[in-house]
Amino acid sequence: MNDVSQSRFPSNAATTAELCRLGLFLLATLRVVFHLVANWFDSYGIFRDEFYYLACSRHLAWGYVDHPPLSAFLLALQTAVFGDSLFALRILPALAGGASVFLVGAIAREFGAKRYGQMLAGMFAFFVPSWLAFAGYYSMNVLDLVFWAAIVLVAAKLIRARETSETGRPGWRLWAIFGGLVGLGILNKLSVLWLVAALGISLILSPQRRLLLTRGRFLGAGIVIVLVAPFVYWQVSHGWPTLEFIHNAQTYKNTVQTPLSFLAGVMLEMNPAMVLLWILGLVYLFLPGSKAPGQGGSLRWAGLTAVIVLAYLTLSKTAKPYYADTTFVLILPAAACACESWFGGRLRFLKVLVPIHAVVSGCIVLPFALPILPPERYVAYADRLGISEQNAERSELGALPQFYADRFGWEELARDVSDAYSTLSPDEQKLCAVYARNYGQAGALEYFRKTYPLPPVLCGHNNYWYWGPGDATGAVMITLNSNREQLEELFDSVELYGTHTCTWCMPFENDYPIWICRGMRVPIEEIWARQKEFI
Repeated sequence: MNDVSQSRFPSNAATTAELCRLGLFLLATLRVVFHLVANWFDSYGIFRDEFYYLACSRHLAWGYVDHPPLSAFLLALQTAVFGDSLFALRILPALAGGASVFLVGAIAREFGAKRYGQMLAGMFAFFVPSWLAFAGYYSMNVLDLVFWAAIVLVAAKLIRARETSETGRPGWRLWAIFGGLVGLGILNKLSVLWLVAALGISLILSPQRRLLLTRGRFLGAGIVIVLVAPFVYWQVSHGWPTLEFIHNAQTYKNTVQTPLSFLAGVMLEMNPAMVLLWILGLVYLFLPGSKAPGQGGSLRWAGLTAVIVLAYLTLSKTAKPYYADTTFVLILPAAACACESWFGGRLRFLKVLVPIHAVVSGCIVLPFALPILPPERYVAYADRLGISEQNAERSELGALPQFYADRFGWEELARDVSDAYSTLSPDEQKLCAVYARNYGQAGALEYFRKTYPLPPVLCGHNNYWYWGPGDATGAVMITLNSNREQLEELFDSVELYGTHTCTWCMPFENDYPIWICRGMRVPIEEIWARQKEFI
């Protein structure tokens, strides 16, 4: 009778696990719906980088100057199914944002959290400002967050399998999944290499180092090599353009950060009101009493991984604070475990206050993550809270932070260029092209060609340089934000059409001339090499 009862009815532990998974799934679904609603009512517009990703998705390749190929392939698939409207463009980021919530809760389970800890970890992930921002527009960043979380989750499972299996060897299936995630993660963003390197070092320094001696590691490494090989071949065949891009960005674009300013930026990214909890989580990973099922009672490998990545970025001097945000897939679950383990007895009331604090503080900083306020109200709100944007690049900021300012002015630019184009004769229009100064301008003009009559777009910025001048001859060219003296050296005729202005855009995208140039004096192919700008 007992055997029959046990076979028919799940144990309390199994029921609790199912309820936790269901709770995390509902929390993740709520996060997806939240993003979809926010995108539906978005009044700011498409972000600069989104125009560029769309351009890359129309020129599929095994590599690009400034990013690996996966995000472009996924975007090409998404636009083929849903189109390229602002709402459609952000469907995948919304889904990825929900996945990050679920995965962080699952990591907490692997770290030993029970029902409260798992749900609290998911709640932490739900309201992190930078993670909300990542999921609010299309880029490789939100996918990077998902890959980091998935890799950490499988790494924790590998460690548990190594400790609990009769042979002391994790299954081949887990190693295959780990290798697949690492390979695809690298194909999305190279920062996954930081995680893999830090994981390797932390395991060597931890009791779980024997995991690195199991034969399954060869399967995982082989899968990574197979997946990444086409991207490496593209880099080699093109002369390693990504290395040139990284060097130029560090030298000429990114601001130099002191360790203190970098960590302050990370604090703002991750919600300054939650800093004590994040510190609590990091401490939890190193304490001897912090135990995870089947991991030799030690989570030190996770703590070392987080510290190694944070230390590397902090000391690099040119890293942007948001680079460190993915590291918190290790810290947030640990913070939830700490709250569950330590807040008992007289501190039990904190188990109620912590989630309330996470929700309330998350709502307070929400306007800094998603464009839910009109620009005027956002500026007033930021002033009231005394929060000013840190500039991680060497460009002047306007009233809005660049993350928001780079969503304004693009359609106005397309309209201005279209008006200039309409002044040309039909014969000149057939010969005309427009030269943009950066991929934001170029991508926006290409995007709005379906709305306004516009000529083909040329640009030397990043991968646009590889796409070349096409059929353009330079006989008639509209140029943006160029110097008249330099243009007169290249063209027989240089005519000022007008000035492009916008209200909330970045200062360097405002108040610049639009020129109509005729009669390029040298073949365009001869000067194209000088237009390369990898930064």
